[in-house]
Amino acid sequence: MFKQKVIIIHSSAIVQKGLADVLLHTCNVSVSQFIDDYSAVKYAFHFKKCILFIDLELINNNINLFTELKHKGNSVYLIADNSVSIIPVLPYEDIIFIQDNLTAIQKKLNYFFPLFPQKAVEPDELTSREIEVLKLVTQGNSNKETAEYLSISIHTVISHRKNICRKLEIKTVSGLTLYALINNLIS
Repeated sequence: MFKQKVIIIHSSAIVQKGLADVLLHTCNVSVSQFIDDYSAVKYAFHFKKCILFIDLELINNNINLFTELKHKGNSVYLIADNSVSIIPVLPYEDIIFIQDNLTAIQKKLNYFFPLFPQKAVEPDELTSREIEVLKLVTQGNSNKETAEYLSISIHTVISHRKNICRKLEIKTVSGLTLYALINNLIS
């Protein structure tokens, strides 16, 4: 597990959780702290030698914060929307655009986290039925819909899901979706 403190500063819970999930499942990196209230950013001045993922709008509104964070040895990734028109000429590691696909994000993170890939789990560790259940679940189907589609009982679907989560050591649907994407089980 990556030891350096990783902090996400963004007002959107979806962006926070999505980026944290990508970091955990592709780089084996856990996020140490989330900051969603920009008035609490004043505490960021205390961060030293951390890896920060910061909303670009916050930086554009507070260049002094950015300068101080970099001065204290922090590494900074910016989080931006593709429609952003002004990107500051400051030393940052990379920009992660909200519209980036998983491959693009992995490439940007790989540069900074090259030694920490998640242990690859081969899809053949799952049974063919578990892979079918995984595909259906990650496509948004409920247990009932999955059971009906596969002509099995809902209890069997639940059992398969428990086995999938145990084998892959992933407990969330978003994590399972990320796994299925990485292993080309879904597109």
